[in-house]
Amino acid sequence: MNIKIIRKIKHYLPSGFGYKKVDRKVGRCLCGREVELLFFTNTCECGRDYNMLGQLLASREQWGEETGESVSDILAANSDY
Repeated sequence: MNIKIIRKIKHYLPSGFGYKKVDRKVGRCLCGREVELLFFTNTCECGRDYNMLGQLLASREQWGEETGESVSDILAANSDY
């Protein structure tokens, strides 16, 4: 299930010796709160996780079942940004 994108915001991320401009999407979670969709994994205050396209992810208990990764391995992907 996807959340509805309600707006886009220009955001600058560090890149090398400067910054790169990216569009940061903001969606509305199923609980009604806003969620920024900037990283590989984006967590709402209610605990739901979404990818950067706004797709609802499986519960964290199920993460890594097929790949053998841990939750910390998966969340470490966010540190690349």
